[in-house]
Amino acid sequence: MPLYASLDDSLAKDHPDGIMLATPNQLHVEHARICLAAGLPMLLEKNHLADRGRSAGVDGRGRTFRREDADRPSSHAQSDYGAAKQVIDEGRLGKLVAVMGSAVFFKPDSYYADAPWHRELGGGPILLNMIHEVHNLRILCGDIVAVQAFASQATRGFPVEDTVAINLRFASGALGTFMLSDTAACPTAETDITGKQGLLNLSGRRLLRHLWHLRLAVRADLRLKRYAQLEDRSWWKPFDESIVEMTRDDPFVHHDGALRARRARRGRAYCQCARRASESAGHRIHRPGGAHGRDRRNSLTGNVMAKILTLHGVNLNMFGKRDPKQYGTATLAQIDEQLAALGKELGVEVECYQTNIEGEMCSKIHQAFEQKVDAVVINVGAWTHYSYAIRDALTILTVPIIEVHMSHVHAREEFRHLSVFASIAKGQISGFGVNSYLLGLRAAVAAIR
Repeated sequence: MPLYASLDDSLAKDHPDGIMLATPNQLHVEHARICLAAGLPMLLEKNHLADRGRSAGVDGRGRTFRREDADRPSSHAQSDYGAAKQVIDEGRLGKLVAVMGSAVFFKPDSYYADAPWHRELGGGPILLNMIHEVHNLRILCGDIVAVQAFASQATRGFPVEDTVAINLRFASGALGTFMLSDTAACPTAETDITGKQGLLNLSGRRLLRHLWHLRLAVRADLRLKRYAQLEDRSWWKPFDESIVEMTRDDPFVHHDGALRARRARRGRAYCQCARRASESAGHRIHRPGGAHGRDRRNSLTGNVMAKILTLHGVNLNMFGKRDPKQYGTATLAQIDEQLAALGKELGVEVECYQTNIEGEMCSKIHQAFEQKVDAVVINVGAWTHYSYAIRDALTILTVPIIEVHMSHVHAREEFRHLSVFASIAKGQISGFGVNSYLLGLRAAVAAIR
C-alpha cells in the first residue's frame, strides 16, 4: 500500500474515485474540505470536531453527499444493530420505554505514547467511541432531543476525558443512559433496549485487540425476551426467550457498496448535486474539466494540462440582472461556459469559482496554492478597492495573476479607480464586458507558456 505525505499528495498522484476518511479527528474537517473542493465522493467517519465552529462549514457543504449514511449504523456494528433495528421496527418490543448501555474497556499506555493526539481535545473516547454508540442508539430508538453528560479525566490525568456518562431523552419519550470508559478493566459491552412488551439485549461483544479504537468486536448475540401475550405482562411472570438470527457479514462490504453506488451515480447528476451544495454555502463552482476535475491530461496529446483558476467576487453572481448598461446581459453561468470553451481550445483546464464571502475567497486562494494552480484570473468586484485580506492571500501564490473587470473602471466613480491588487497582478484588463474574461484567460495562458 503506498504511503503519501498528505491527502493532497494522494489526490495528485493516485487520482482516486472516492475517499474513505478515517484520519485523526483533528484532521477530519481539513480533509473533508479538500475532498469537497476536489468534487470527490467520500465516506466521512465524523463530520465535526471538538471545535464546533470549524466543522459547521463541512456539514453545510457536505450533507448532500452523505445523507444516506445518516440512517446506517456505525460500520463495526451493522450486523447486530441491523438485526436489532428490525426487531424494534416490527414492534416485537412494543412501545420503547428505556435504553441502558455500556462500553467499558482498557486502552494500554502504548496507545497514547504511539499517537499523542489521543491525549488532546478531540482524541478521547467521546469522539472516538461514544459518538458511534450514540449514533447507533439514534438509529435504533429514534432522534435524541435532550442530553445530560458528565465527563472525567481523573484516572489518566490527560487534557482529554477518559470516562463519560450520559442521560438521553428520545423524541418518542423513551429515556436512556450510557456509560463509556477507556481506562477500566471490563471485557464486554452491552446494550439493553426495553419496551412495554419485551427486552432486547445486545451482549457478548468481547473486546479482543486493537482494532476499531482498540477492539475487534465478536458479534453480539441478540437475546430477545418478551411476553408472549400482552395480557400476560407482569413482573412476576417469566419471559419467552430467543436468539435473534442475523447475517454475520463483513460490515465494510456495506460501505464499499455505498461507495460503488455513488461512483455509478456520478457524472452530470453528481455535478448538479455538488453545485447545489456549494451554492447553498454562498459560492458556486464550475468544473468544465470533468465531474471530479481530477484528470488534467489533454485527450489528444496525453500531456498534463495547465490549470487556470478564475475567481469571481462579491455580487458577481448577479451578472445578467445587475446594471446591464455596465455589465451587459450575460449571466455568470454563461461567462463560465465561454471560459470553459476557450480553455478547451487553448488546451488548459479552467475552474471557475464565485463567492460573496471574503473569508471563503481567501480559503479558495489558499487551496489554489496547495493544488499548485498555474495561473489565476480574478475579478472580485468591489473587493478590488479595499480587500487587503484577499490581496495578502494572493501574495502567497507564485503564479501569474490577471486582474479583469467587465466595466471600464477608470471611467466610473473615483473610488473604483483604485485596485489594491495592481502591484501584484501581471496586468489588468477592463471595459470589454465578457471579453475581459476571455482576454484575461488568453493572457494567463501566454504568461505561463
